[in-house]
Amino acid sequence: MLNPVVIIPGVRVVVAPTSVVVVVADCAT
Repeated sequence: MLNPVVIIPGVRVVVAPTSVVVVVADCAT
């Protein structure tokens, strides 16, 4: 699963809380 935060660093500030879930989901996967 690709982390959109890595692809779009500028948006990571907006999706900061979501990025945590994405990272956890990515690591879990």
